[in-house]
Amino acid sequence: MLERYHTSTAIKITVTRNKFGDFTTSAPAGTPYKCRFEENQMVIKTGNNEEITTDGLAWFAPDVPIADNDVFIIDGIYYKVIKWGHAKKLGGTAIQFHKVWVQMIKPDFS
Repeated sequence: MLERYHTSTAIKITVTRNKFGDFTTSAPAGTPYKCRFEENQMVIKTGNNEEITTDGLAWFAPDVPIADNDVFIIDGIYYKVIKWGHAKKLGGTAIQFHKVWVQMIKPDFS
């Protein structure tokens, strides 16, 4: 539905955490997906009433696999998925797109 607006490319990468809890990855290679991305800061509430500042908002096609804590490279910057949801047409069951709130991270490549 919104594919013509997907003008950015997000590369989904696999990351792990080191013994200090930092994100690590061996190489910035992964699966590229088309998306619409906007840099904006928003404060969202999590399930336990904490507030988190997000650094961007991305929209993906419905066939893109999205999960909490996924990491994407968008415009050379690493972003972690903080919260996501999907949109359906009123009264419909088919997912139209995924809406994803992301936060900037700094992975350690050592």
